[in-house]
Formats: sequence, structure tokens, C-alpha cells
Amino acid sequence: MRIFRTGSGKFSFSQNSLMNLVTQVAISGLAVVALPVIVHGLGDERFGLLSICWLMLGYVGFLDLGMGQATVNLLAAKVSEGKMEEAGRILRTAFLLGSALSLVFIVLFEALHEMGLATFLNLSLAIMDEARISLRLFALGIPPVLLMGVLRSVPFSMNRFDLVNLMQTLGAALQWLGSIAVLYLGGRLVEVIALFVATRYLIAILLYLYVRRVFPARHAGPAVAAESHLRRLLAFGGWVSVAPLVGLLLLVLEREIISR
Repeated sequence: MRIFRTGSGKFSFSQNSLMNLVTQVAISGLAVVALPVIVHGLGDERFGLLSICWLMLGYVGFLDLGMGQATVNLLAAKVSEGKMEEAGRILRTAFLLGSALSLVFIVLFEALHEMGLATFLNLSLAIMDEARISLRLFALGIPPVLLMGVLRSVPFSMNRFDLVNLMQTLGAALQWLGSIAVLYLGGRLVEVIALFVATRYLIAILLYLYVRRVFPARHAGPAVAAESHLRRLLAFGGWVSVAPLVGLLLLVLEREIISR
């Protein structure tokens, strides 16, 4: 497929900026149309739980140690120098680190679930069983959310903003329009969250297929994390993740103060 071509993109900075703007406007338009329908179909309490799941996945994205941005930075430098084998090793290291972080977050979330997360959210008994199933489904969405930051680094480093924007638009269309279709067919919260998780896996798989075309097996490097690349990823990622983490902590503190 032409969209999965492996060469670098030929778009200028202004063209990439315009694509990003059009994509965000399109996604926002889909959300504006779909949200009232989803709220009406789920009801206030179920939609509130769905919003919390979306919010928690956003927090998980903040806590990825800056792997996505760090991988883009290191990959772009190596790709521009034509060092594809070294770029492949950097990508493999970032992917393994992202996979490890995913397992850590799943274990932590499962621990919170066993401690009574659904009860802590103060939900009514009528949807408690549905909430427990939904939260377990939500945990399955953690790996693709974390790994997409690493996978997107490849089209970013290849100046393929068209591919990144296409994936974002496809994901948003499946999420918003698919949720409306699920509710129309009689689905409830569990089915909407299952669709959300499945959409994330689909986009991650499509990005992975593109990555394998850019970095075939001969460029992938050994199936271990290179210590030197790991240190560089953590060092750069640590710096770029400071601002989002501080912002998140301030937001939580602000809400805690207001709630009192």
C-alpha cells in the first residue's frame, strides 16, 4: 500500500502543520457529534465511569518516562545519518522498555482492582458488576497506549506525518462512530470499552506493520535491550517527562484543594 511506503516523507513544515490542524479539527468534530449520543445511550453514571477510564489512560500516557519523545529524537538522528541498523536497535530497546512498563502498569492496576477500585469510585450497586468487568477490560488497553508512543516515533522520524494523522483519524472514527453503532445495536458500557480497547490494538498493529517495513528483521538488532541505548532513552525521556509530571501533580493538587 502506498500509505505504508518506507521512504521519507516529502512534506514541508507548513504542510505537516496543516495536516495536524485538519486532523485535530476533524477529531474534535467527531467528538462533538458523538458525545451527546454516547451520554444519552449510556446514562450519566456509566458515562462517568467511561470518562474516568479515558482519563486514567491519559495519565498512563503521561507516565511513560518520555519514551515516545526520546525515541523520536534518537531515531531521527540515526535515520538522517543513514544508520538504519543502529536506529533499529534503538527502536527495539524502546519497544522492550515500553513492554516492561506496560506489565508494571497492568500489575499495579490489577492490585488497585483487587483493593476495591470499583467500590472506591462510589458507583451504584446496579452497575457494580458491569464496572468491574469494564475496569478489567480497560487494563488490557494499557499496552497499546504505551507502545503507540514508541511505534509512532518511526513515522515521525521519517517525516511521515500523513501516516500518523491518518492513524489518529481512523482511531477517532472507530472510537466515536463505533460507540454510536454499539449503543444503537443494544450494547452497553462493557461493549463500548471493549471497542475502545480493540481500536487501540488495531492502530498499534497497523503502526507495527509499518515499522516492520521500515526496519525489517536484518535491521532489528538482537532481541535484547542495548544498555547504552537504554541509558540514553531514560536520560532524554526523564527530562522531557518532568514538565508533564509536574503539571499532572499540580492539577491533582488543585482539584484536591478545590474539593475541600
